[in-house]
Amino acid sequence: MTGLIELSSGVWTLKDVSSQLTASMAMAAFMLGWAGLSVHCQVLSFIGGSDLSVTSYILGKLLQGLFSSLFIWLSVRLFSPRWTAAECMAEQIGSFMTLDFSETALISGLCSLCLCLLFAAAAVHSSKSAGKKN
Repeated sequence: MTGLIELSSGVWTLKDVSSQLTASMAMAAFMLGWAGLSVHCQVLSFIGGSDLSVTSYILGKLLQGLFSSLFIWLSVRLFSPRWTAAECMAEQIGSFMTLDFSETALISGLCSLCLCLLFAAAAVHSSKSAGKKN
């Protein structure tokens, strides 16, 4: 019930609700797709002055939550993870711990530069295609 009302509190309470990983993941996926009534109230304040349908929005979010939950449940059943998220994270963090600060700063800087170039290229492409339409 908490997840239907407020997203972050609902996901946080899942740690105590279900000991079964599949059920917890499916419930979290539903909550993330649904987004919670508090988010809906914020969105409805913007929708109020537009031609968008409130009913379509609410039904769409409900379907998004249901499909997300079903997709995660099926995925976990089909691929059955062998490790917990904590084990995967510990392994990744362990490999980062061997890097010194200068290596980490260089990698972060290069990743940031690549992302900036990617966004700049997308913006140039978008403005060129918009110019062709006009």
